[in-house]
Amino acid sequence: MKEMEILTKLNQKARKEDAPQIDVALDVMRRIRALQEPEEDAAGYRFLGWLTAFSSASAVLATAMIFLSMREWTDPLIALFFEVQ
Repeated sequence: MKEMEILTKLNQKARKEDAPQIDVALDVMRRIRALQEPEEDAAGYRFLGWLTAFSSASAVLATAMIFLSMREWTDPLIALFFEVQ
């Protein structure tokens, strides 16, 4: 409960303060823009996009192969019947 009293007192003090007479928004925004780094070239990420696409395609193929061969893993006699035919 002590924290609530501290916050309430702080809130009352903040309401009593006057707003500054000087507009500092432009200066602050200028400093923030100066600190921002320029955007990186998207060509560096193009390779990662292609790598992701090929990885996803190979994962889909591997999953399909696993599901197709799951019959043989669950019933070993199926492999024997394929060999007899």
